[in-house]
Amino acid sequence: MRERLRAGRPSPAMVVAIIALVAALAGTGYAATKINGGRLLAETVKLGKLTEGAKNKTVGIGKATYVQGDTKELTSTENVTATCPVTRHVTGGGVKTSADTVVVHQSHPLDSGDDDSIQDDGWKATVSGPAGETAQAHAVCAPSLKFKQIIED
Repeated sequence: MRERLRAGRPSPAMVVAIIALVAALAGTGYAATKINGGRLLAETVKLGKLTEGAKNKTVGIGKATYVQGDTKELTSTENVTATCPVTRHVTGGGVKTSADTVVVHQSHPLDSGDDDSIQDDGWKATVSGPAGETAQAHAVCAPSLKFKQIIED
């Protein structure tokens, strides 16, 4: 009889886990009643209310543009690029290959040789693979009030 009762009791670890679960759910429920979308929007600082100096220090992106470069058929080691429109800067990118046998040697932001010498104009990848396979660079581009290059020494 004693064995039967013991088998139905939870272990100490299970008790601690249940207490933690109840506390987490209670905290989430409390937060849901105190914070809502209307309150967040009401307390948000609008860009128009910022000073001109604050606007120029703000790096933000607007609507992102997805750019696909030309698909290049591989014959040896090739560079593939995707270039952002003039009014936009690259925020990320990558390369799409036609097979697992294509090797991506490099994949990084691109400077197209404009006046600022900052790698913010698109995306470049260096790839190699069997003849007949393909590769295509992709870039995510967005407008920015100010784009600043961070140089690591």
